[in-house]
Amino acid sequence: MVPRPAGGGVSGEFRETGQPSFEVWVGITADGFTAECDCAAAEELCVHAVALTATALDDGFTWSSAATPPSALAVDPRVAELAEVAGSIPARRLALLVAEWAATDRVWENRLRAQAG
Repeated sequence: MVPRPAGGGVSGEFRETGQPSFEVWVGITADGFTAECDCAAAEELCVHAVALTATALDDGFTWSSAATPPSALAVDPRVAELAEVAGSIPARRLALLVAEWAATDRVWENRLRAQAG
């Protein structure tokens, strides 16, 4: 996991062998320390957020006192609708659907490869 600045906080992606990856963000907002993670943990401060925070602190990350979490960013309503639809598709089927499109479109393929690192 490589922490990277995002919205005045820090973001990172956790990948565990055989598990789906999780995008996590931590920062200091008007509400105090805030964490957002894609994992299914019931608590707001999951192990991914704790690990990202510890890594960022070890790396000397400079925190903003007015960070903006990803969930607060404006999203085009059409994109939000399609993201909800995509979220209802089982992960394996969605991955195959994206791969099918990427196999027929070089731009999609490059974006897919870039996102995967």
